[in-house]
Order: sequence, then structure tokens, then C-alpha cells
Amino acid sequence: SPGFQPQNVLSARFSLPGVRYKEDAPARNFTGNLVASVRAIPGVAQASATTLLPFGDSNNASVLMIEGHTLAPGEAPPVPGWNIIDPGYFQTMSIPMLQGQPFKEGDTADTQRVAIIDQFLAKKYFPKGGAIGAKVRRGVEVDPKDPPYTIIGVVGSVKTADLAEQNPVGMVYFDYKQFTPRSMFLVAKAFNEDPQLGSEIRRAIQKIDPELPLFDVKTMPDRVSTSMLNRRGAMVVCLVFAGLALVLSAIGIYGVLAYTVTQRMREFGIRMALGAEARNVIGMVVGHGLKLAGIGLAIGIAGAYALTRLMTTMLYDVKPTDPTVFLLVAGALIVVAVVASFIPSVRAVRVKPAIALRYE
Repeated sequence: SPGFQPQNVLSARFSLPGVRYKEDAPARNFTGNLVASVRAIPGVAQASATTLLPFGDSNNASVLMIEGHTLAPGEAPPVPGWNIIDPGYFQTMSIPMLQGQPFKEGDTADTQRVAIIDQFLAKKYFPKGGAIGAKVRRGVEVDPKDPPYTIIGVVGSVKTADLAEQNPVGMVYFDYKQFTPRSMFLVAKAFNEDPQLGSEIRRAIQKIDPELPLFDVKTMPDRVSTSMLNRRGAMVVCLVFAGLALVLSAIGIYGVLAYTVTQRMREFGIRMALGAEARNVIGMVVGHGLKLAGIGLAIGIAGAYALTRLMTTMLYDVKPTDPTVFLLVAGALIVVAVVASFIPSVRAVRVKPAIALRYE
């Protein structure tokens, strides 16, 4: 789970030119008007703006100083991701509010500075609770006259670049009206999948500023999928070679055992001439084939157990020594060994003893 719901969410980026948006007030007004216009589009359930979009190839992290938290010797201050958002962001992305409250539309640059942290930061720096109401400051060199930000809520943690993320750094959220950015992502959640939503959003932005382009338009499922291309490509290559190795192993086992049985054709003729029953001969041959295959599998499993540990970094929620995979592969090769021993042995015992004794 990435920590949010990507279904039916469309994202796009806009960047306000500094020449026409030098002051914070026009930039804030543009973002607020754009979000309101997109929310008014038929079929749109919610819309918002954010500077750090999950899986959006965006990154923004900096030091966060927590008042009352003394760093231990050698401990580095937290460097979480910083995300400047519109108050409707959590609802748009379906990020759960665990404690406290979200930002309000009434928050402005002149009201109390507020911030929201994610569950990771809350558990790490407030293990006994008390995150709500705590004060935080941006950066290491803090001006004492600069008012701190008060934490008013805790939300669920979100993965931002990798679904297999193992070392999160946390996230702190600020209200865009108190921390006005010039470049943001617009996110719009539709009630149903709508291929025309991108065009509708472009028309909405052109009504506000005809000269402003909208770019990097993608659905959130596409962004999540794109983030896995490298991992998926490597695993597909591994699967192809693993499949070829399994096929070659099966062909090799079949060829060796079939050849071995064929070489024993005279032996079978003698046994049949002396009164041996066909099922006994077949059982003996198949048993010998399984013995050879078993020895090979024991060596192979030991080697696989040692080598598959090299794939640990490529796996998620799957152990490199997954017993199900080992059992399935071993079972497949045992079936091949049985077939390779059984078919030629049946053919051999059906040959008349006199012909088998003359077989070269």
C-alpha cells in the first residue's frame, strides 16, 4: 500500500512565472481559484494542490527542529520531506487523518502557523504521544523572532518514490497560504475514470491565466507503475533466464535418464526372459531415475539457497528462500525425472526378450 488511493486521481503540474507572480498574494489567489475551478468540474469529487507529489519525481526535504527535543550525542536532526499543500489534499488522496485536524480554509499568512506530520515522525519523536500542540521550526539556524509552527494533526505515512521503501524519513505538511510556492502539482479525484478530465482542467486553468501551461499530466496509477519499471525490468529478465534454466534442466534430466534406460535394453531382456514382471522392472528403473534426480536436486537446492540471497534487494514481501518456490521447482523436476524414466522403460519391457537380447 502506498499510503494513499491512486484510483481515478489525475495529476498535473503548473509553474507560476516570477515576472507576473512576484508577490505571494497573487500566487495564493491563483492556486485557490484553480483548485476551486477544478472542484466545480462535473464528475470531480475533490481537488487540491501539492508541491511534493508521491511518485511525481519531486523531492523536497530539509531539517526540522522540534522544540523540547534534545538531540542525543551523535544524533542527527530529522530531515523529513516537506510538502506544501491545499487544505483538501488529504481528502483528495485519501490519506487518513489519524489525530488532530487538517488545515482550514481560514488559515492565512497572518494566522497562527500550523503544520501536520505523518505517522512515522509522530512515532519516532513522540512515542508517548503529545505530538498535537508541539512546536517545530524550519532549518537549523532559526531566528528566535520567527514564530514556530504548531502541529495540529497526524496523518498516515505515504510512500513517495518506491513501493518497497524500507527507510522512510517522514513527512511534514504546511499550508500553502502560509508558505506560498510558485510551482505545484494539481491533483483531481474523479468519481469515475474520465479520459476527458485532463482537457477540462486545461480549460479551467486557461480561464484564469491563458498564458499558463499545464504539463506532466498523468494519472496516479501510471505514476506508481512507472516507478516500478526498473524493478520490473530486472525481475522480467530474471524470470526469463530462470524459465530457460528450468526448461534446460528438464530437457537435460529427460535426455540423460532416457539414454540410460535405453542402454540397459539387454538387461531388461535378460530380466524378462528370467521371469521378471514388467511392473517390477519399470518400478526399478523409475526408482533409480528418482535416486539420481534426488541427488541432483539436493545439490541444486543447496546452491540455490546460497545464491538466491543475492536477490534480497530485488524482492519485497517475498523471502529469497521462499519454500513454495523451492517445492514447486523441485516437484516439476521430479515429474520430469519420472516421465524420463517411465516412458523408455515401458517401451523396453514391451520388446520381446529375444529381440532385446540382440539389441545393441
